[in-house]
Amino acid sequence: MFDLDREVGLWRERQERTSSLAAAELDELEDHLRARVNLEMELMAVPSRRRAFALACEGLGESAALSREFAKAGTPRWRKLLIAGWAMFGASFFLPVRVWNLNDVAQYGYEVFRDQVTDLSLLVLPSLFFLLTIPTLWNAGHARGRWLRGLLGVTGMAFLVFGVVYSVWGGAMWTALLGIDGLTGFNVVYASLGLGFWLWTSSLVVAAIALQLRARHLKRVQPAALSSVSGEGALQ
Repeated sequence: MFDLDREVGLWRERQERTSSLAAAELDELEDHLRARVNLEMELMAVPSRRRAFALACEGLGESAALSREFAKAGTPRWRKLLIAGWAMFGASFFLPVRVWNLNDVAQYGYEVFRDQVTDLSLLVLPSLFFLLTIPTLWNAGHARGRWLRGLLGVTGMAFLVFGVVYSVWGGAMWTALLGIDGLTGFNVVYASLGLGFWLWTSSLVVAAIALQLRARHLKRVQPAALSSVSGEGALQ
């Protein structure tokens, strides 16, 4: 006897193996598949669950097509925001991060990153974690962990706060700590933060927001995606 629940379970296992669909997307598709089976049963002169299930699967389409359609549904906001974050992150490597007040010598982002890698500094970790968002740009099934967006968001906000405090109090703080206010013939050397720093730290926050929007999107797959998938399958 044909067991619909068993066949749906096997169908879902195949999708998990052969597609990049997330769990929330598969839940939506499974509900759509069951509804389509019921519809096919109603349209048949002689109802057959086996035949109805085969037609419903054919109507939904192949795994690759399903992945493409659900990826398209995620294009509007979170993907564009993540691309913007990457643009900011990349630009920060070619802009001044620190400018020394004494001689106006600038230190660029790629120089800071190189020094951090050479010195095995923990400050290089946020940039390395940022690289983990790369697969998300073309495959919505990657980077699903909350820890990544949480880490990027907290780190980005921490550096933003540090930057604001340092920019407001940096020079005055060094002068006060050294006790040289009012002395002549002595220059206080400190670095002001450049545009590269602000773009870099903002890119972490932007990426975290993009991943949060993506997580919300996965909880509610847009009806347009299901309609598009059904239409593509019907033409096959």
